[in-house]
Amino acid sequence: MLESFGLSQSILTLDNPIVNYILSKFLIDSKIANLYPISFIYQKYRNIKIFKKWCKKEKNMGFLAKGCISPTQVNIVNDIFTMDKHKIIRAKKIKKLFEKYQKIGKTGFSHKKYGFIDEPIYKDALLILKLN
Repeated sequence: MLESFGLSQSILTLDNPIVNYILSKFLIDSKIANLYPISFIYQKYRNIKIFKKWCKKEKNMGFLAKGCISPTQVNIVNDIFTMDKHKIIRAKKIKKLFEKYQKIGKTGFSHKKYGFIDEPIYKDALLILKLN
């Protein structure tokens, strides 16, 4: 893809704004088209340190998966992209609490452990549960 834009593979660095833009645009366009976005394959498969950094960056951007070319990469991707069990437990509790309070007409309330819970927080919990 980079070649088709007249860009060298050498621009594939973690802090390159063009790469950030391409990844962001791909992610958002995929979501708009209701497609499952998978981030690019990192070809320097022996450079595990940088590969992990790419995975963490892409997960933070919103990607749910990454292409792999080696078994080592697969293990790293599974470790990084697998949903944290504490997030799932939190999402289940928020869902339960919100639906309980919603029945009595409250759609915004404070919880000792989970802080302020309202509809956007509830919807985020539902998304986490859907993605799991």
